[in-house]
Amino acid sequence: MVREHLTFPKRGSAYEIYTDILAKNPGSEAATRGLESIVEQYIQLSLSALDRRQFASARSMLARARLVLPEHPSIEPTERQLRLIQEAHLRTVKLDESGSDPDIATALAQIASIPDGYQPAGCRYRIWASTDAQGRRIYRILTEQTHRRSNSSHRLRAQMSLRRPAGVERLCFAEAG
Repeated sequence: MVREHLTFPKRGSAYEIYTDILAKNPGSEAATRGLESIVEQYIQLSLSALDRRQFASARSMLARARLVLPEHPSIEPTERQLRLIQEAHLRTVKLDESGSDPDIATALAQIASIPDGYQPAGCRYRIWASTDAQGRRIYRILTEQTHRRSNSSHRLRAQMSLRRPAGVERLCFAEAG
């Protein structure tokens, strides 16, 4: 596996090379673009960590990006996204692979109620299923339960991935005050 030397260890890192080039040739577009590329890689690493709910790692990658180019325009929006997701209400339910519709409905009942201070429109779902048909079934049952419990006809937003074990994650964002 190739290990990228973005900023650490400093000796021989891409950051050191690009800053050395800029010290000798302050107008070097290639070196400036190289530093921007480092920041963009750290932003991507931060977003990947955020997707896995690894908040400390996401913050660490953003801190490294800020060390390279503190005013890079992608850092602040990524930090806002990190804060938003960290402050959101998260609930995850694992589902029995062999479950029938009533079994799935019983498990999903734990996740269908929207917590106080949140609106159904402010919730996003991730569905993991072993087949597309199972994912669609889970989505249908979840939609029915959520609409019944919240008295809302808001269309549920869900991202589906094929994997095992089956499950659902609900992420709700607080109402804007």
